[in-house]
Amino acid sequence: MVSQGRFRSENKAHLNLFCYSLLFIMMTLLTVTSYAADLSVSGTTMTIDSVRSQVQNSHASGSTTIDAANGSLFTPGSTVFIITMQGSNIGQYEFNTISSISSNTLTLQSPLTNSYDSNAQIIEITVYDNVVISNSGILTCSAWNGSTGGVLVIKAANLSVDSTSFIDTSTTGFLSETGPGAGTSTTSSYGGGGGAYGGDGGDGYGSRAGGTGYGLIHKPVCMGSGGGRNTTYNRYGGKGGGIVFIELTGTATINGVVRSNGQNSPDNYTYNGGAGAGGSIYISASAIAGTNAVSYMEVNGGSNNNTGYYGGGGGGGRIALHCPAGTYSYSGYFKAFGG
Repeated sequence: MVSQGRFRSENKAHLNLFCYSLLFIMMTLLTVTSYAADLSVSGTTMTIDSVRSQVQNSHASGSTTIDAANGSLFTPGSTVFIITMQGSNIGQYEFNTISSISSNTLTLQSPLTNSYDSNAQIIEITVYDNVVISNSGILTCSAWNGSTGGVLVIKAANLSVDSTSFIDTSTTGFLSETGPGAGTSTTSSYGGGGGAYGGDGGDGYGSRAGGTGYGLIHKPVCMGSGGGRNTTYNRYGGKGGGIVFIELTGTATINGVVRSNGQNSPDNYTYNGGAGAGGSIYISASAIAGTNAVSYMEVNGGSNNNTGYYGGGGGGGRIALHCPAGTYSYSGYFKAFGG
């Protein structure tokens, strides 16, 4: 089952944005994996990406080693998620296991499927049995700092999010002026362009162009780009949304909220920066369920936050859900609007 939407956000007095956002629900088969340990997030906000490092040097496909900026952070025997965050191979990723560590060189259990360089990061993860988020719990990730962060990885058997709780990587993506779809920065009395990802960013005042969309439709694993900056007035653009990456062998039961929105233009002044683009939600499971009709998943672009000489709104992000035919019973809805 495939659904595709086109959304238009319009400020009639000042601005026209055309933001294209893509939602795919694709039915696929999953492989069987062995899992251990549970994670409970109840009544608190939790990050699970504290062990991560930028890749150092270049590593070709087939290599059994990879260099980290700080190899001492990692543990032999642990599972790692390697992902290219920017550059020509943006969005490529794989899981692997660390066999041994020598200084900053990680020896891997399996040869690399892809090639990686300093545009990639390595995240150590725990492979859970059940992940339960309840009682207003929030599961998130560290914000992108230019080399690491911006990615929440949940690899487990089952996931449950109750009606009071959130998975949220909003505003953890590309910083102002950065990303492959960054809005155009500006000087003088103009507004910065909005950041892009699934949809193009809106133009800022004075025809300062918004960014152009990018990334894969069926498997979105990219962060949203940041809005352009007004350098004369030192008004930064908004940050993009981060990545929610969920891979399960069992069921994803979503009765709460999963979101990765872009940041509004940070300054509520004239000649402000552009807003950030929405990020990614990717879920692959044996079944995707949820009975709460007001549950939702959203990857909205940020608002320009101003009605004067504005920056552009951020483009919407991307959502993709994969499960076998006949196992999709999620009752909630989806939002991927431009700002």
